[in-house]
Amino acid sequence: MAADFDRLIEDANQYAQNGDWYRALDVLAEANKLKPRDAGAVSGMAQCALQLGKPEEALTFFQQAVVLAPDSTDVHNNLGIVQAILGKLEAAEGSYQMAITLDPDSSQAWKNLAMLYLKQDTRVKEGVDILSAVVQADQTDSDAWFLLAQCYEEVGDIDSAKELYGKALKHSPDHLSSKEALNRLTQVDIIPERVSDLDRIARPEHAQKLASLKSLKGLKKPTIDPASGLDDVKKN
Repeated sequence: MAADFDRLIEDANQYAQNGDWYRALDVLAEANKLKPRDAGAVSGMAQCALQLGKPEEALTFFQQAVVLAPDSTDVHNNLGIVQAILGKLEAAEGSYQMAITLDPDSSQAWKNLAMLYLKQDTRVKEGVDILSAVVQADQTDSDAWFLLAQCYEEVGDIDSAKELYGKALKHSPDHLSSKEALNRLTQVDIIPERVSDLDRIARPEHAQKLASLKSLKGLKKPTIDPASGLDDVKKN
């Protein structure tokens, strides 16, 4: 049975790499019948459902995966992504914070939590503070630099946005989103009426310097996207 399960997982991964999410989901469902308590297969089914535009189904699968693998940072993080997509912001926050509790150095969970805060007008500064801490802990995190740059572009601080997009490209020269943003901003001037919004965010160079992401665990209270493949489907 183990050999059959492994073969099905390999087939599912191949279908996913080819973008054939329907077949990948069908094959994973067969694998799930062989090992109903395998969290990797269930998580893979959730990712397939999400790629097929069925977030409610993905939510159900990830909720099952959390029960099967309560100590998995990735499962809690992915559950939070789906909850955020469905507008369940408080639940998503809880899932991201659980992922962080399990692994305080999970930069992806921190970035997802930051994006969740950035979508809420009253919590923008918290989101920026988290992103600032992420890049202070890892200067090579181009995605975090990109997200910070977007914050400054949104409030009209074009010079800062350009600088931060440049930092993203310094560490990842092929960071397409940053390239496109820089090209776009060469045509943009600062919008005076939006500069007043700058007090909503903290400039990265003025942010409190944090030696480690672990020091962010005291945040008060209590979404770039799921992986395109099925890399977290493990063979047991």
